[in-house]
Amino acid sequence: MNVANIDYELLLNLVEIAEKASAIVMKHFNADSLATQTKSDNSPVTAADMEAHAYIVGELKNYSNAQIVSEEDAKILENTSIDTNYTFLVDPLDGTKEFIRKDSDFTVNIGLLKHGTPVAGVVCAPAQNLCYFGAKDVGAWKKTNDRPPEPMHASQNKSPKTIVVSKSHLDEKTEKFIKKYDKANQKSVGSSLKMCLVASGEADLYPRMGPQMEWDTAAADAVVRAAGGVVTDLAGQPLAYQKPEWRHHGFLCSNGLVL
Repeated sequence: MNVANIDYELLLNLVEIAEKASAIVMKHFNADSLATQTKSDNSPVTAADMEAHAYIVGELKNYSNAQIVSEEDAKILENTSIDTNYTFLVDPLDGTKEFIRKDSDFTVNIGLLKHGTPVAGVVCAPAQNLCYFGAKDVGAWKKTNDRPPEPMHASQNKSPKTIVVSKSHLDEKTEKFIKKYDKANQKSVGSSLKMCLVASGEADLYPRMGPQMEWDTAAADAVVRAAGGVVTDLAGQPLAYQKPEWRHHGFLCSNGLVL
């Protein structure tokens, strides 16, 4: 896998890794019991998170010499002769709370940054048999079950507009922000699927007013941008990555038409 050559073949390689990690996650999802621990930030982690993390990181190390940062090991995981121009940001199980509740809104995320900008990403929703993927100057696709991938685009001139909000993180700031769109429909979704709905044209806007980690957004951000959408910080600048602590402080994801 040559990360310097960002093309459809690279995307399919990443999709294959994400889908195999998704199978690992579903093995735990369908088990009779689920062991859960609490991390230092009070967020939950399961054996599914850790096994999917180990698989994805191992595969990326085999195929590429790019930097690797995963939620489950936030220090940079280096290969020999590491290429510091590229970084994989991995969230092996986004939406762990939904996963534990046996909700279907959880995802496996693999994003690729070039000089801190998302340029390729794959988001799989194993319990929904969905996979979204895209890359800069290549395009964006939605794959359902075993059917061939279908191209998707964020910019759709439809009415009424749809705003997607978090199932777990809808706060007062967000509620205040979306009041200006009083004629829009509102949809509550978990994990990085919120951004993917913007990429596919099923939603027009996803506002996140609070902090979020970069590995939560990198893959879906790349897909949104590849689909013609826009992801900015709250000041209107393109959302930046590789910041201290790998943390965002709010962002807006949209089709570029509603802001």
